[in-house]
Amino acid sequence: MRTTLNLDDDLVKAAKIAAIREGATLSALIEAALREHLDRSPSHEWEIPAHIDRDDPAAVADFIADLANRKDRRDDLGPPKRVRGEPCAGIDFRSTAELLEAAEKPFVRH
Repeated sequence: MRTTLNLDDDLVKAAKIAAIREGATLSALIEAALREHLDRSPSHEWEIPAHIDRDDPAAVADFIADLANRKDRRDDLGPPKRVRGEPCAGIDFRSTAELLEAAEKPFVRH
């Protein structure tokens, strides 16, 4: 398959030098690097469901875009809401008195 990529100039120069040293073409070097990367990546995150036609690039692209949109929506939710009484990150209670003071502070009347 023929495709066009926009790559950093310095990266391409380094890749061309590496390809020459290995006696390979730039395409072969990039293909080998991409295969190696994909072999290391966890495949369970991007498994395409059976109802998606894997031979239809538009259907696969829509599926991946939907996954990205779901992730963005989850990220927009922010951190989970704290439940009253739940421990706070960064608070260190060295004694029961400190714990009681922190717990009762919101209810103290002045």
